[in-house]
Amino acid sequence: PASPSTPPEDEVAKLTRECGPDRILTVTVEGIPAGQNSFVRAKVREAAGGRTAARTPSSGTMVITVGPVGDVQAVARRLDLGEVTQVDPAGRRVSVKADPSKFPEPIRAEATNPAHADFVKANLVELKCPDPDRRGQAASRLRSASSKQDREDVAKALLGLMGNNDPVARREAMGAWAAWQTPATTAEAVALLFKLIRDEDHLVRAAAWQALSSVKNDQTAAAVAKLLEDPSLRTDAANCLARMGAAAEKPLLELLEHADKDVRREAASALVQVATSQSTDVLIGYLEGSDPELAKRSLQVLARLKDPKAIEPLARQLANKELAAAAARALIEIGPSAEKAVIAAAEKNRDAMAGAMTVLDKIGTEACAPLVIQIAAGNDFNASRQAFRFLERTKDERAIVPMVELLSSFHHRHAASEVLKAIGPPAEDALLKGLKFRDPVAVQACLEILREIGTKKSLRSLKAFRSRDGWTLECARRAYGAIAARAGFAQGGFDTDSGTEPSGPEPGDKDPLMKGGFNTGPEEKGGQQKVNVVE
Repeated sequence: PASPSTPPEDEVAKLTRECGPDRILTVTVEGIPAGQNSFVRAKVREAAGGRTAARTPSSGTMVITVGPVGDVQAVARRLDLGEVTQVDPAGRRVSVKADPSKFPEPIRAEATNPAHADFVKANLVELKCPDPDRRGQAASRLRSASSKQDREDVAKALLGLMGNNDPVARREAMGAWAAWQTPATTAEAVALLFKLIRDEDHLVRAAAWQALSSVKNDQTAAAVAKLLEDPSLRTDAANCLARMGAAAEKPLLELLEHADKDVRREAASALVQVATSQSTDVLIGYLEGSDPELAKRSLQVLARLKDPKAIEPLARQLANKELAAAAARALIEIGPSAEKAVIAAAEKNRDAMAGAMTVLDKIGTEACAPLVIQIAAGNDFNASRQAFRFLERTKDERAIVPMVELLSSFHHRHAASEVLKAIGPPAEDALLKGLKFRDPVAVQACLEILREIGTKKSLRSLKAFRSRDGWTLECARRAYGAIAARAGFAQGGFDTDSGTEPSGPEPGDKDPLMKGGFNTGPEEKGGQQKVNVVE
């Protein structure tokens, strides 16, 4: 039988476990008017500045557990619900008899109607309501208000609410002040926000950072930038600066010279979001610095800026093993305007070829075909594979002769064959000349490609083809038959008098050709036979 499930933990037990029994306060309120329970709970939360869990043992009575609470007497003094009848610091209990005169009037209808002419004024009144929840709700409504009527009065009222003891009201007030801020309230608000980013409530801290990022002036940005020196605030400060935009650029650039590498890196991360072209020269200088992480972040910034001045320095980094991948991503982000510099960097330094191919595969045009052909013939497997795919996709006819020559290379034969097949009939003449190769496997490759792309102009050459290798002759027979069928001619008349019978696989067998299994010709270092196409 299945074991019984554990009953859910009630709110009071959870709060006690999280805060500790010596940080919990129980407040009992009697004589509560109908419909005012939420107000009572909010007032207790405001007085204690913590989280609450409530139960209602009988009509008009609430027992509210709140925590964390340190000074029981101080909370009792702040309770503004009526007469405090008992304070027991040792037992951590407070009892209150509610006074109906302390409870607020119902909310005015215009306060919840954004279209009403008095919407702002009504919510300005609500910001001073005894109910902390209603104050927070008023701040939330004002935050999204389209009208900024009575802006100075609203900003001042919200500033006052930001210092409220109730964490919910504080959070809502900070968000609303960010939308209503005025020059007259900014200095005081910023000073308060710098305190609230260290608040015990993590939601209050998050709201404070968000509000601080809305103050986009040089003085505030410089003050936030100094917080990057504090490891406990560093990440939040960097994110705040990133949201501040251009105002944060100057202090962030200055921090790139900081002695602490972690400060430098966080500053560079924020710069990715805020830097303008004014940062380009400084960031280029960090590409060849001693801090590879800072260099990578500088690459990210330069990629976003797309400043033409950065293209050549970025292209040079394609030869840097540590930065090549990041430089390639940056150049791809910049786009086709980087092609010329990428080609030049690869032609100047062979170590840049692999990175260059990564870039050209995404942004290359016909201008890069000669370099791509050179990379295809190289020994870097990944770069070569990318180059062949590029040529197969672009079908550049300048690749025909080099690809035919590569049919003699064990390592490149298959990829070169695919390029030639993609180019199609324009490659036919070069393939027919390739039938004079000394390497029988290269000849077989030419025949196999002609079998797929050849036209009737090949029939005469194939009919006259001679070979002492039986399998090569069979390849010629197959090519002739396939082309004749496409051209609408009969295969009859193909001369098999070659002086030898076919010695390769039977016609129905799978060709080993593309695997290079019959290459008996000499190969140079790197696996490629030096071959010149016979004219």
